[in-house]
Amino acid sequence: MEFYQRLQMLAKEEGLSLNELEEELGYSKNTLYHYKSKQPTAQKLIEISGYFDVSIDFLLGKTEHRTIGRDLEDNKRIIERLKSGKSVFGIDEAVIDWIYYLTNEDRAKVLEYMHELILKDLPRIEKMYSLDGSKEIRKKELNKMKKQVSKKR
Repeated sequence: MEFYQRLQMLAKEEGLSLNELEEELGYSKNTLYHYKSKQPTAQKLIEISGYFDVSIDFLLGKTEHRTIGRDLEDNKRIIERLKSGKSVFGIDEAVIDWIYYLTNEDRAKVLEYMHELILKDLPRIEKMYSLDGSKEIRKKELNKMKKQVSKKR
């Protein structure tokens, strides 16, 4: 499958036409249609792969794997490091990789559980974010959560 066909497939999966996708990405009209006969620039590949959360290799048809995943041994090492209280470089990417393989129903369960854990540990998290002024958006989210907790009580 060539790039243009993969692009069509991904857009369809998202319920978008190529024109709608162009609008989402801020591209001029017919930008994506031109990729039927020519390859996109590296910058466009990065933008499109980021939008769909797939690897560039997948977009170009070099692999059938949508993301560059970790193997089970990597997962086990990350989990053991976290359990022992050690930090893990790239944990955000690992979590995203793991969630990718879950069904939508299981993803929802994971997110609900994460939400419960945040609410349970809200005082510590709030203190952590109050020490770092660059976390203004997260502070607003935490304030919303605090309101939810007080409503439940």
